[in-house]
Amino acid sequence: MHKLLLLCLAISTCGSSPGDGAIAATINGDSASKIVSTKPDGFATLAADQTILAREPGNRAALRDKIMTLARLGAAGLATDMSERHPGLLDQKERDSLAADGIASRIRWGGIAANAGRGTARFATLDQALMESEAAGARALDPTLTLSAAERQLALDRIYALSERYRMHDTIALYLALETRGTPVPAYVKAAAASAYLYLEQPQRARDLYRAALATDPDNLQTRLGLFYALAENEEHDAALALIEQIAATTPSHIDAWSPVTMRDNPAYPRVLSTRAMAPLLANQPADAERQLHELSVRAPFNLEVDTSYASSMRARGWPRAAEQELRWVLVAEPGNVEALGERAGALLEMRDYQAAGTALGQAQAVSTEDKRVMRDARLYEVNNMRELIVDGTFGRSQGGPSGGPSGTRDYVLESWLYSQPLDYNYRVFGHAYAAEAQFSAGSGRRERAGMGIEFRSPLLVASGELSHGINGSESGAVVALSFTPDDYWTFRGKLDSSANEIPLQASLAGINARHASADVAWRAQESRSAALSFDHFDFSDGNRRDSTQASWTERVVAGPVYKLEVTAALYASSNSLAATPYFNPSRDFSPTLEFSNEWLQWRRYTRAFHHRLVVDIGSYWQRGFGNKPVAGARYEQEWEADDRLDLRYGIGRTLHP
Repeated sequence: MHKLLLLCLAISTCGSSPGDGAIAATINGDSASKIVSTKPDGFATLAADQTILAREPGNRAALRDKIMTLARLGAAGLATDMSERHPGLLDQKERDSLAADGIASRIRWGGIAANAGRGTARFATLDQALMESEAAGARALDPTLTLSAAERQLALDRIYALSERYRMHDTIALYLALETRGTPVPAYVKAAAASAYLYLEQPQRARDLYRAALATDPDNLQTRLGLFYALAENEEHDAALALIEQIAATTPSHIDAWSPVTMRDNPAYPRVLSTRAMAPLLANQPADAERQLHELSVRAPFNLEVDTSYASSMRARGWPRAAEQELRWVLVAEPGNVEALGERAGALLEMRDYQAAGTALGQAQAVSTEDKRVMRDARLYEVNNMRELIVDGTFGRSQGGPSGGPSGTRDYVLESWLYSQPLDYNYRVFGHAYAAEAQFSAGSGRRERAGMGIEFRSPLLVASGELSHGINGSESGAVVALSFTPDDYWTFRGKLDSSANEIPLQASLAGINARHASADVAWRAQESRSAALSFDHFDFSDGNRRDSTQASWTERVVAGPVYKLEVTAALYASSNSLAATPYFNPSRDFSPTLEFSNEWLQWRRYTRAFHHRLVVDIGSYWQRGFGNKPVAGARYEQEWEADDRLDLRYGIGRTLHP
């Protein structure tokens, strides 16, 4: 740093000519600040000081003036060194101020190093500055003590340093202590405290502080972008979108544009465009974000920030493989890009490439464990390595003659899976319990089973095998299932079950069992469009053969930050080989339906959220020999996402089906 500043100073001095009236005159005992009148900038003053000192090295006025000018130019380290070589030139107040300037300079350079370096070593300069300002910080935290001007300035700069060091709780504590002293706090300090609140996931307080900072420094781009993120994370999406559009409109693509020679690209402009393109993603509109980022990546093919954001939008659209490929190119160009490393770890997790995800996460943490993207993916990786419990239950009452129809007058199904922590990344053992009962006029049909199995997960395959036994005396069984996912769009599944849980409970009441084979293919173009086709075959122990086919197409027709509407069109058809069985067994039937799923986001704060949805079904049901009648249904659900480990959904519904 000192070498660079010395080079700049030397250039400034050499650029001054003896004919320049501002610095040609020298008067013994005077300082350059008195002489420089026609060109009173710092470098001209410094040049005059050096001219005086070249002729009179012991000129104390020029020495003192040079020290103060160096400090004013930001070369506090050089000024301090010179002051120590010439004691007595400055009084104690001036020395304290000079020391504070030196610490402030180290904080500025330390912030640059913290954002550009890797690991904890990048904080070395910041840590030194924080150590040097610790006494001032401690005094500022004590409301009974009065601070000198230098101590107050040290405490203010320390707030910024603490935020750059990711000591966010300390940042806020010191900010609040200074705020309560009644003296106005500068905008850059308010912005640092706001960033600390945002990092600690308190966007409302961050929003208010960013606005307060902009009241006195309205053109600060970093603060304006901080306010945008605070608004978005506080779910104020209309205000956030309006603000980022305003920022983009007022950020020039070029700077120093007063002549073709001096004009150059504005390095902040691509970042603003990338943030504007990402804005719809924060408002639950990933299609708009992905389209804008794709266009931007074509216009700026070598902008790594744009490419990383583009990959993030791909993940939001359900394309982790495409995102991972994009991020590989980013990391070839910049292996230490922490945002790309974090995004890649998340994409690999979604692809079920767990070992590679762990490696990528380790690489990201080696650069910065404090980065929010890295922290988020580290948490997802931690959750993936935990045990998992899934419980699913339905309870119903039916009216349909004395027996209540095929599902009985009262019925319930309760099913649960408990998975172990992953073994060797890809394997999990699990326990599976199933219990179902329905009441009929002839008695209660019941099915209770318990099983254990093992599951294998990889980017291409999910395979599982399970052995089960009937608790109520039904036969033992085995299940094998296989899912193949070759890309981001297609999934093919198959399953064989020697003792199917999906059989009617009327059949269980009659002591009838069934083998089950199924196959399905699912296509998911993106988050708003998908289709599926499935085939099921049941081989009942009474000789009946049931075949059923179902096809569906889903479109998200409304997508916003609060409300979503998805429409699913489905067709179902089945046939059975036997008649007059003790369970509902139409020789042929067919049912087209339309489902309208309305979902509202009632509240969200990061990983915690509350949704509610209203689902309405309409359609018709045709059965050979009985004609065609309408079907309808509605259900209301609420869903609590308590955090990234607990999800609870419950609801009530009613179905009218002939």
